[in-house]
Amino acid sequence: MPVITILFLFLASTGMGVLVVWCIRQESKSFLQKRKRVKEKYATLLPVTDEAFIAACSPGVNPEVALRVRDTLVDTFGVSPENIHPDMELLDLELF
Repeated sequence: MPVITILFLFLASTGMGVLVVWCIRQESKSFLQKRKRVKEKYATLLPVTDEAFIAACSPGVNPEVALRVRDTLVDTFGVSPENIHPDMELLDLELF
C-alpha cells in the first residue's frame, strides 16, 4: 500500500474521530442545558401527597389508575412519587 494511501486513511480516520467527539460534546452540552431548565422549572414544586395528586388530576380520572400510572413512572424514571405532579410532561421526567 503506498505511503500516501496510508497517510490519507490515517488523516481521514483522525478527522472522523474529531468530528464524532465534537458531536458528542455538543449533544452533552444540549442535554445538560435541558436538564438544568427542567430542574429549575420543577424546583419550586412542593412534594405532593397521594390525595393531592388525585385531586389535581382531570375530573373523572379513576384514582386507582392515576396512582398506578404514577407508580409506573416512579419505577421507570427513579423519581420519588412525591415529586411527580399531574401537570408534569413525560419528557421532563426523563431529565428530572
